[in-house]
Amino acid sequence: MPRPKRKQRQLKSHRYAVRRSRPARAHSSASSLDSLPAIVQAEPNNVSARMELAEHYLQNDQEDKILEVLRGLEDWYSFFDKFQRGYYNRLMAFGHAHRSQLLEAEKAAHLGLEEFPNSLDFHFVLCYVHLSLKEIDQSIASGERFVSLWNEIRDGRTAPPDFSFTGRHAAQLFNILGTAYREKGDFASAQEFYKKAIDSGPGDHLPYINLATLLRHLGESDKAEKVIKQGLKRCRQCDELRTLSRQGELHATISACMIVKNEEELL
Repeated sequence: MPRPKRKQRQLKSHRYAVRRSRPARAHSSASSLDSLPAIVQAEPNNVSARMELAEHYLQNDQEDKILEVLRGLEDWYSFFDKFQRGYYNRLMAFGHAHRSQLLEAEKAAHLGLEEFPNSLDFHFVLCYVHLSLKEIDQSIASGERFVSLWNEIRDGRTAPPDFSFTGRHAAQLFNILGTAYREKGDFASAQEFYKKAIDSGPGDHLPYINLATLLRHLGESDKAEKVIKQGLKRCRQCDELRTLSRQGELHATISACMIVKNEEELL
C-alpha cells in the first residue's frame, strides 16, 4: 500500500545547528574558505566550490544558507560522480532539516542511503525526521541502525564514507533515540540512551534534562535530583537545569518537548 501523505510538523524554533566533523574537502580552486563566496559568485558552475561553501556553512552555524548556495545543482545532478552525489544529498538533507522541511530532508537522506547505506549522517537525519513527524517506530529503526553502524566503525569492522559522523557526535543520536523510546512508552530503553548520551557528551545539558524529567514522570524524584546536580556540575549551559531544579523544589512538573535550538541535540 502506498504511504499516506503526511503533513510536515513545524518545529517551534527555526534553527537546526548540529555540530559535525568536517568531511573530506571537495575539490575546488579555493585557496581558503574565505575566498569561496567570491569563487562561487565568479564561477556559478563550479559544483565543488559550491558544495564546499555549503559545507562551510554547515560547520559554522549558518545552515540557513545551505539550500541557497546549492540551488540549481539538481539540474546537473546526473553528472555528479558517486561521492559528489552522496555529498550533495548529505548537505541537502541537513539544509532541509534546518528549515523544518522534513519530507524534503527525508527524501535527500533516502537518496543518499541508496549509494551509501553505511553513512551515519543519513541515518541520523532520518532518526530526527521520523521523530519530528511522530513516526516513532521508524525513528527507532533509523537510530538503532546508526548505533549498530557506529559500533562496527568504532570496532574497525566497517569503514565509514568520507562524510560520516565521528563518534563524538553519537551523543546527539543517543539523546534523540532516548526521546523516541520515551514517546513509544519504553521508559527503560529511554533511560538507557539518555545515560549513554550523558556518558558520551557529559558537557551537554539536554540529556540531563530529558533523563531528569523522565525520572520525575516515573516518580523517582531522588534520582532525578541527582541527575540535575550532576548536570549542573558538568554543563556550561545550566539555565534550564536550574529552572528544572527550582521547579522540583516547588513540586512543579515540566513536560518533555522536542525543540531544535542553537544546541546540537533534541530536547
